[in-house]
Amino acid sequence: MARAILVVGPSGRGKSTSLRNLPKKFTRIMNSERKALPFKGGNEFTQTNVKEVGDIFNWIENMKADSTAKICVIDSFSACVDLILGEAKRLYKGFDVWNWYNDQIFRMFKGVKELYEQGKYVVVTGHDELVDEDGSGVKRLKVKGNEWKGVLEKEFDVVFYAEVFVDEGEKPEFKFRTQTNGKVPAKTPMGMFDDLLIDNDLGEILKNISAYDK
Repeated sequence: MARAILVVGPSGRGKSTSLRNLPKKFTRIMNSERKALPFKGGNEFTQTNVKEVGDIFNWIENMKADSTAKICVIDSFSACVDLILGEAKRLYKGFDVWNWYNDQIFRMFKGVKELYEQGKYVVVTGHDELVDEDGSGVKRLKVKGNEWKGVLEKEFDVVFYAEVFVDEGEKPEFKFRTQTNGKVPAKTPMGMFDDLLIDNDLGEILKNISAYDK
């Protein structure tokens, strides 16, 4: 059994750094941010830079066909959204911009679902935004437009919220929240993790998830 995993949080909270201990042989990264991974050895991962919307879907199709790709990473959803909206505005006008944009987001998550239905882990990183829900502000995965606002987390069965804590010596400690505190979108299946805050090490996290699912 594979999982679709979302890692959401502000910039600089260790989302991309959490990839550092994933097995390079079996990991494929869509680098839609088009920048170097922020840790030593990042260039040893198999990465594909995307410059156009078509590149996103070509990568997904290539991952379906790649039998050695066991962990498929989209880093980041936020950059993909910017590409999709930019292309929509170049191609269309008025409501057609948002119709096409929404169709591409749906198509993207359809591809994510097809990958983990093949038994591949899919990890998606993204920035957060404050969304008003029933009069209270909560954090959600950031997306342009209204159709997908506040509902994207339902596409994932594991959602981590990236946080950083600084001790008195000003040394940062990067953590993932595993359950919501009412303000952030973290969620994990009951009993998968004992702690509310865990190290931002997706290599170890995927081992724990795999053991849980056996």
